Amino acid sequence: DGAMTLYDNDFTLLASSPSIVEAEKEANRLTLALIGWATTKQLTIAPAKLSVTLFTSDTHLHRQVMIGETLAPLNKTPKILGITWDTHLTIGPHFRNTIERATKALRVIKALAGSSWGFPKEALLATYKAIIRPILNYGSHMAYSDVPVSP
Repeated sequence: DGAMTLYDNDFTLLASSPSIVEAEKEANRLTLALIGWATTKQLTIAPAKLSVTLFTSDTHLHRQVMIGETLAPLNKTPKILGITWDTHLTIGPHFRNTIERATKALRVIKALAGSSWGFPKEALLATYKAIIRPILNYGSHMAYSDVPVSP
């Protein structure tokens, strides 16, 4: 089975099979189809921006998926529509990235607060709601689904 999804300028090619070899063949077929489609639309595919992720329990596996004449590099933590996954389809990497980004943003609010000076409480709250809350909320619904979170 194979499918292509498009959102804005991000393509995701999905190849699924009980056989890794068959999934590799399907991924290569989909890649050729994508290149053909892009050619008819006079678009260029940038191989340097593409990668392959194998969602499998076999951590030593890297199949060969070609983008034209270029071997696609392996990406063990792909970001698909803003959610970072790992090869076991868990979202632990997404939550780690979220914590890191929110912590950096919180440092900005801490700097704005000051001890003897600083922004008023209302301005700090508005800054939190505008900057940090969206970071924390994006993908947070995943924490309440049946998707496992890796350690």
